[in-house]
Amino acid sequence: MSDHEPEDAFDWEVRDSSTPFFHHAIAGSCAGIMEHISMYPLDTVKTHMQASETSLSLREAIRQVLREQGARGMMRGATVIGAGCVPAHAGFFGSYEFAVAEIGGEEDAQRPLRMAACGAFATTTHDLILTPYDVVKQRLQLGRYAGPYDCVRSMWRQEGFSSFYRSFPVALAMNVPYTGVLVACNDHLRRAFNVDEKLAGPNGMLAAAPWHFFCAGLSGGLAGAVTTPLDVIKTRLQTHEHFQSGFAPEAAPNSPPSATATATKTATTTNTATTTNAATSAATAAAKRQLSTAASGSYTSESTALLHILKAEIKTLTLRDLFRGLAPRVLLSTPSAAISWGTYELVRGLLREWLLPGATIQSKTNSSSSSSSSNSSSSSSSSNNSDATASTSTMTTRSGLPMA
Repeated sequence: MSDHEPEDAFDWEVRDSSTPFFHHAIAGSCAGIMEHISMYPLDTVKTHMQASETSLSLREAIRQVLREQGARGMMRGATVIGAGCVPAHAGFFGSYEFAVAEIGGEEDAQRPLRMAACGAFATTTHDLILTPYDVVKQRLQLGRYAGPYDCVRSMWRQEGFSSFYRSFPVALAMNVPYTGVLVACNDHLRRAFNVDEKLAGPNGMLAAAPWHFFCAGLSGGLAGAVTTPLDVIKTRLQTHEHFQSGFAPEAAPNSPPSATATATKTATTTNTATTTNAATSAATAAAKRQLSTAASGSYTSESTALLHILKAEIKTLTLRDLFRGLAPRVLLSTPSAAISWGTYELVRGLLREWLLPGATIQSKTNSSSSSSSSNSSSSSSSSNNSDATASTSTMTTRSGLPMA
């Protein structure tokens, strides 16, 4: 039995059977709200940088938002993503814990791949819920529409239900590798810094909390950097109607000039400066015309139209364009991951301590006593009962969620 004790100790310390699903849901919801709301202004700046027709620096994007929408523009659409992140993150962390319990397994060469798969499974659940909210949020960030209700109503009438999930394939293609890298890297760092041993020691919650934030933050920054090109494409797909010449979405009354109008005016002024800039502008304009044609063409299905628009978008983007918003994305994803995963682990631990005090220690004690009883009992009936108890304890311990 001693050969299995380190594995059992790790399991009950980190993902014990006493943690019900609603604890994961509550902790995940808190994590989502903290992550999205606290980092929302930087997310707004990133959206403007990626959706703009011309290249904007971080400072220029901030000035553009403040000039066109004022300070309140930095938080425009925050209520939408705040409402969406609660069920989305509850689903994410619930799915993640379930996947870890099923395929997480022991420490070996394949564990990073299994953890990445757990992250991919959780991401699919998360994106199915959050994508419509994210589409509305990004359009509001660009200063369009009178508010969330006006945006949803206009999109439904002018573009149909499919517009809310237009970018879902690209979002999934971005978020699956992002979460996979984040989860695998975070799991590796937690083990490298012995975070779970700190959690099991004296004042374990307080001792381990800073390491939860540190490991997740470092992992999030790396994952955000390598998936920036996919994030750019996703943003442009979700907001592409804003820079099509034939599209005029309903704007808020007396709303300031749009980001597109400002960017176009700036581009026109710059294009008259030199012959080189004029040639570059002509090539870009031709690509934009192709994009406009793709968006306004007639197709047999929404997926065919999306494919043509996606191809046209990619043709307009240079390598430099694909990494637009890299700095704010890394600056965003680093603290976002730290806040999200750190808050999740902290709230989950506090819920376990407040609502189920001593449950974790009791689980370990029962497992040890049942094993000892199984080894020392001379009665066959007692031995069978003890073995069954030990087996049940082990199965329950290794699942991150309560057994049905």
